Amino acid sequence: MPNYQPNISFDLQKLDKKDWFLLGEIQSKIKHLCMTPLDETIREELSAVFLSKGINATTAIEGNTLTEQQVREIINQQSTLRSSQHYLQQEVFNIEVALKKVRSSLSEPLTPKLISQWNEAVLSDLALPEGCVAGEIRQYGVVVGGYCPPEAVDCSRLLQDFCDFYNGFFSTEQNTGYELALAVIKAILAHVFLVLIHPFGDGNGRTSRLLETRTLMSAGIPFMSSQLLSNFYNKTRTKYVHELSRIWQSEDSHVYHFISYALEGLADEIRDQITIVNEQVILKVVENDLYTYFKNHPSSTADRKRDLCLFILKHWKTLFSMDALFKEPTIQQLYYGKTKRPFSSDLSALMGLGYLQVPNVKANQTESTVTFDFSKWIEKLPEAHSVF
Repeated sequence: MPNYQPNISFDLQKLDKKDWFLLGEIQSKIKHLCMTPLDETIREELSAVFLSKGINATTAIEGNTLTEQQVREIINQQSTLRSSQHYLQQEVFNIEVALKKVRSSLSEPLTPKLISQWNEAVLSDLALPEGCVAGEIRQYGVVVGGYCPPEAVDCSRLLQDFCDFYNGFFSTEQNTGYELALAVIKAILAHVFLVLIHPFGDGNGRTSRLLETRTLMSAGIPFMSSQLLSNFYNKTRTKYVHELSRIWQSEDSHVYHFISYALEGLADEIRDQITIVNEQVILKVVENDLYTYFKNHPSSTADRKRDLCLFILKHWKTLFSMDALFKEPTIQQLYYGKTKRPFSSDLSALMGLGYLQVPNVKANQTESTVTFDFSKWIEKLPEAHSVF
């Protein structure tokens, strides 16, 4: 099989109509995300959550078996794996370090040196294939799943050609108003072309997805959204590999099929992220309302009702039976030394105020259940952000 020579070019006119619709939706939703009024604490928490998801995804694609929770514990320095699994932890740590390097270079032109520095960070302190040196262009030929990347002698030239293409891609002066949409195309193309060149002995996929993330962040896309493509690739790993292979297997291929696949996935991921963000906005609105209401009606009983309501709000996805709710340790402490009667009275008062509701119970349930009633707060949200 001859070595593949990537055609580093692109024609917007060859995008499918559906691709344009998806790009419009993606740009619109990203702008809404940017404008969503998030509390700084919530923004930081969401960024941490999606950082863990992104690192977990890009390493899992390459075979890392850690869970998302384990990745988050490693990032927070709350977990150390056994020595036999240390390399898994090192892979996670390396991506975190590489992401910091990427974020510090957002305003710089793309160069082979920058890409090499990211690859060096990705492969730091890992066992590498024979002849592979972290951050250095490979000096030997490789075959990857039936794909024969360019010969080693061509890699440096192709990498420089790629950087020149990337730095000149889509003049913002000519595309005012479409910067976010075009940045998404640019990010996907950058990922694909770097994978096809395969300039390093190892870590090409992870380095390419870092570049994809960097391209999105450089366009002003929020950090928590910049790794959603990696999440999607991991969820659809078999199709991800298949769509990449179509590029070099088909004569008429180029990258258009892969772009369609990636855009559809990114749109889905952004929709899911907006749902999560909107939930947080609503929870903050309700929490603020609770504090305001009970501050205007001060008493020890009012404070207790507020804290009871806040506990139910914190666990708003849980449908508690009243008996199970009363047995929760936090609630037991709240009603320490008291009978169940004031607890029931407080629940009734909160229902009367419209904070809580008793949903329709199933036939096999012997006791009423209680949950939070969000309906009175939905109208307080900006229409563009409401998903309920």
